[in-house]
Amino acid sequence: MTNTSLPHRDLATGRSSGGVNFYDFMAKYQVRPAPALLDLAQQAGVPGGNGYTESDTYDPIAIATYWAGLGYKVMPLKSMEDIRKTEKSFDQAGKLPAFRGKQYEQGTTDPDLIRKWWTDDPFRGVGLPTQANHLLVVDIDNDDSVNGELNFMEMAAEIGLDVSEVPMSKSPSYYGGYHLYWRLPRAFPKMGLPFISKLAKGVDVPWFVVAPGSWKYTTVGLDRQEKPVKDIGVQSWYAGDPAQIPMAPKVLLEKLKRRGAIKGVPAVEFTVMDRVGRHNGSDGKVDINYYQANGIPLKVTDGQNGVLYRIACKLAGHTVEMPEPHAVDLCWDIIRNSPHNPAKGKWTYEQVEELVHGAYVWVAEDNKKTDRVRAEFIANVSALKGLVK
Repeated sequence: MTNTSLPHRDLATGRSSGGVNFYDFMAKYQVRPAPALLDLAQQAGVPGGNGYTESDTYDPIAIATYWAGLGYKVMPLKSMEDIRKTEKSFDQAGKLPAFRGKQYEQGTTDPDLIRKWWTDDPFRGVGLPTQANHLLVVDIDNDDSVNGELNFMEMAAEIGLDVSEVPMSKSPSYYGGYHLYWRLPRAFPKMGLPFISKLAKGVDVPWFVVAPGSWKYTTVGLDRQEKPVKDIGVQSWYAGDPAQIPMAPKVLLEKLKRRGAIKGVPAVEFTVMDRVGRHNGSDGKVDINYYQANGIPLKVTDGQNGVLYRIACKLAGHTVEMPEPHAVDLCWDIIRNSPHNPAKGKWTYEQVEELVHGAYVWVAEDNKKTDRVRAEFIANVSALKGLVK
């Protein structure tokens, strides 16, 4: 398992016993497969799995046949022309099933049916249904407001899940993202899919995924005003041997059960709560004592501010309950020499103050569920864990 132990930093002196580069620390909370798995992916021969050059031909029949040859059922996904008929934008092109009905959504390995589906429209994408293939695929999404990768790696560290040896595909999205592949035991109960953001924020368990080698319409960059630029990108096969997908580890299956992934089995763990307004003290800062005294759970936002703040707290070995002035000084000490955007230069102290002040989001369930949530929160405070999630 990845070592997440950190040097202790004394808030009073600012000194640390050891120290670590900020970006080296961030790497501990990124999905990083073992180098051998990267080599296996290059050798796997997935059609289109390493992307396409201008001289390459997109061949969905070859992609579908490759995955069917490994025993995985495939299904057609909507082409740009399919989307044009029903949608106002191309945002879902290459991401939605081309047909409705169980005979399509369960997929096929039949060569004749594969040829028919993609001969009718050779611009359709290729999908892999997950449960029909006894696959567990964890979809990690990042965007401009949610860092699913960090959230997932925090959860992985919490349950002792090593993802360095997991086969995976990589999203063409500008923000990044991955599909992590495991096999499901045949006896594992049926899940209610899709399972959205319940393992962690920005982490889904979908009922189908875009097959590596296939395409989807996504954000591929930002313009000068930092607005998304969208185009077609290819889901690449990034790590591991597609013919050697490992069995899902017990710790992950148990986590799915606790989070309510099994049909008909209620969750006993929760990640999403309704937000309530901020409560500030007389100094205009967030009044942490108010929330603790009233048993209202605290959480840090999933945006950039929250991500950097959580990392800074972990780097110093502290929870997010530290007083805000100390948090500002701590973050300043850690990231003042680390550009958050090369085009904008280094951090200023004022930016760090804004980061910390904007990192807090205070959350609570409605009154009918308050007792359970307060009890969980108080238990977390007593144990000094569970606050940074």
